[in-house]
Parts: sequence; structure tokens; C-alpha cells
Amino acid sequence: MTPDLSIILMPMNETAKNYELPIIGECTFSQDRLHLEYKLQCEIEAHPEVIMVVMIIVSEVKDYHCPHLEELKVWDVFSAEPECRDFESFLSLRELLLPGNSSVVKPVRVTGRALCNISNVKYYVWVKNNAGDNINITNRDPEYMAHGVCNLNLAPNFTA
Repeated sequence: MTPDLSIILMPMNETAKNYELPIIGECTFSQDRLHLEYKLQCEIEAHPEVIMVVMIIVSEVKDYHCPHLEELKVWDVFSAEPECRDFESFLSLRELLLPGNSSVVKPVRVTGRALCNISNVKYYVWVKNNAGDNINITNRDPEYMAHGVCNLNLAPNFTA
């Protein structure tokens, strides 16, 4: 399975083959932004060697809610199984709404229920400044921070 997004980091020259990059990355889907930023800032303070921080916030069209009585088919299907399905097995339950070559993004539906319906993904990246101070994720100075939004059905829009 090919992911929709990959972040690949590599040295710019061939002499640094086994080079480690001290980076912190965090993605949120169900926690609020203030909590995410607090956790990231604590990690940065605990690891002053970090040179880059990546924060990704995934937002859904509607906030998650537990299934209602009319949606109990989802519960019936998954609660009757002896163990969690692996990724491939879970994906086999998806209801395909569009042809495979469609570029339109639709919600992930299983047993009649939308399990995931992403509206946008926000990206924030900070790099350490030359002075060697810890990264401050409240700093929005474009020299050390970039951000962008990938909206539903639109190409990513990155700014620095």
C-alpha cells in the first residue's frame, strides 16, 4: 500500500551515509492543538539536540461521535470478531464509492458508517536557529518555520 503522504529525509551528500537527524514529529487526529503544542514543547525541552520539529493536524468534516442505535451494525460486525483485523483485512471491508482512478476524496465507509472523513491536513515545520536555542513552536518567523494546508480535493499549498 502506498501512503498518501511521505516525508523523506536524507543527507545532501554521500559522505554522511549513517547520519542521524534529531527530529521530533507528532500527528494529531483526536487531540486539540493546545494539548499537542504543550506535548511538543515538553519534548523539545527534554531533548535540546532536536534540530527540527514537524506537527501535523488532521481535521475531519464532522467531529467523531459514537455510533447511534441505527448504526449498531458497525458494533455488531467488529465486536463479534475474536481479534483486531490487520490493515489489509480491514481495508477489504471498505465500501468503494468511486472508480479506483478517481482523484476525488470520499469518506472511508465500513458497514454503512463513515469512519473517516478528512477535510484538511495542516503541516507545521520548525528548524533550529543558528544561535543553538531550543526550537520555540510559538515562533512563526518564516526564517525558521514553514506551514501549509492540504485541503480536500486540492493540491498541497505550502508557504514559508
